[in-house]
Amino acid sequence: MNTFGIQPFANYDEALAHYNGVAPIRGKTVRPLGIRRHHPSASISLDGTTGDVQLNYLGQPFVVWHATGGFTVHAPHHYSGFIVHTLHNYLPNPLFFQWDKSRLVVTMDGHGGKRFLLEKGGSLKFVMRTTGYDLESYPKEYNYRKRPGRAKKIMAKYQPFIDWVALVMSIDNKVNDFEVETTEAHNRLRVACGYRSSTWYDDQYRKVYSHMSYDEPLRKSFSYDMTVLDELPTPRRSRYGKHWSHLQSAERLLEWISGAEPTEDWSWAMYVLLRQGGAHEHIYGRSSTYVRFFRGDDLTNYIEELICVVYADEVFIEEQLEAGVVPSKSNRHYVTEPALSEQIESNSISS
Repeated sequence: MNTFGIQPFANYDEALAHYNGVAPIRGKTVRPLGIRRHHPSASISLDGTTGDVQLNYLGQPFVVWHATGGFTVHAPHHYSGFIVHTLHNYLPNPLFFQWDKSRLVVTMDGHGGKRFLLEKGGSLKFVMRTTGYDLESYPKEYNYRKRPGRAKKIMAKYQPFIDWVALVMSIDNKVNDFEVETTEAHNRLRVACGYRSSTWYDDQYRKVYSHMSYDEPLRKSFSYDMTVLDELPTPRRSRYGKHWSHLQSAERLLEWISGAEPTEDWSWAMYVLLRQGGAHEHIYGRSSTYVRFFRGDDLTNYIEELICVVYADEVFIEEQLEAGVVPSKSNRHYVTEPALSEQIESNSISS
């Protein structure tokens, strides 16, 4: 389905000719890439410095034809399976997009069906070869197969903490400030990793970023950063599955729950684990209470997740794939870091 009425370009010259030949929208500088009324979604622009022609999706460069040759495909910010059918004509024939288990894939139909993963925040650069466009350099992709029983063996060192939590949770925990404690504990983890507390980022968003356009890249990246930091060290359950894990915070959390005797870190770690891996319940009454608790194997399952992140070299067998083969999604999130923006570095505690 070619919703925007885009005609695919075969090379840089065709893209540049389209830019020079299409009139801007009346009263604006934006030039439509396809049907004029769809210019907010599909537009074309020229980089005055490099001479590159940018094919924009929702105002952001999506496919960039380089004046020096070849083109680069950038992952769209709106990373969703619902948009794939509208994007095919951004690519030259015979390349096209596919959606594979919540991931965007570029398929090269003229090269034996080679497929390349375009992960969120990533990009792929193509160059012209004698047989047509091909990837400039092939990434090394791997499948990760779990070694039976290895994670369980490592978990034995954290059994004292698990036993202590079971004892603590057997006591009535319906206190009014329960949610406050879990939030404070998670903020301690963030600070221990060099980031600021959630309150600081909330204030920054209200003061600076909330006044920006929704399509402003700084606002988009800051919102993504806030979401990631709120999910450290690894996202809670999601209908779309998990896509990343944060190694530094996972290491710090396992440090907190080490040892044979209870420490203050054990208390903070328990609250973090309750927030990220536990269940929750509202207790209604004269003053409503918000309670978190571990259901079944919630605690051990989440600790095993952390072990898989921190001890990935021991837990998984790494199997390199042939070039042009899309890796399995299974276990990949344990070795994939979140694509945090450079803003996070400038907003860190050390800055």
